[in-house]
Amino acid sequence: MSGGRRTVLDVMKGYTRELTDTALRDEIELVAELVVVASASHSRLSESEIDELLGLAGRHRLSA
Repeated sequence: MSGGRRTVLDVMKGYTRELTDTALRDEIELVAELVVVASASHSRLSESEIDELLGLAGRHRLSA
């Protein structure tokens, strides 16, 4: 470590605990699927396409 800054590798060194949080795992899988679909798309995904992929199709959006 130089200058007292910690890198991700410094933090993860020796970390061996497996991911056991089901909700977190499910969220990671959803994001991974979204990345794959978006990467394969020839155009930008619409909000409705993203909602459908995430299983949110038909739900009402909250206005910002």
